[in-house]
Amino acid sequence: LLQDFSVLVASAIANLEFHARTARTMRLTHYYQKVSKSLEADAVREATRVAIREALQCEHVIYYWADPITRQILFLEGPEPLKFSWGTSLVGVVADTLKARTLTKAHRDPFFDRRVDLMMGFKTKSVLCVPVCDGDGHLIAVMQCSNKKDGPFDHDDAHFATVLGTQAGIML
Repeated sequence: LLQDFSVLVASAIANLEFHARTARTMRLTHYYQKVSKSLEADAVREATRVAIREALQCEHVIYYWADPITRQILFLEGPEPLKFSWGTSLVGVVADTLKARTLTKAHRDPFFDRRVDLMMGFKTKSVLCVPVCDGDGHLIAVMQCSNKKDGPFDHDDAHFATVLGTQAGIML
């Protein structure tokens, strides 16, 4: 009886995982349909931001723009620009390594920079940062997703955000 129950539980878990993957695939399809209507940079950025925010169920998605000449990351969405050096903050580490990074308790991590929170008036709890590269693999931005609503960001979230970020980077 216990073995039959465990088989049923395993089947239910597999069905839930399949449903989650199907839902993300549908969001991805919707994203491509929306973006294909306009290749203007602002429309691509906003469609990417909305698609990721909805798919990952997070509060914020913001861009930090890369300046490869000065090796700085620029936050331009606030009332004044903020600069971050490559390798010295979370967005700087992502810029330097071109690898996604997550923080489950952002304000406790020494790599988390609170300046954007202070400027924008929100409190970041958990973070996923992914590189956004152009078609040649050169960094053009770092995208930060904040405060996932149903738990910490995971590997699947990082993969999904990286795919959309890469697609946006190619179109930009």
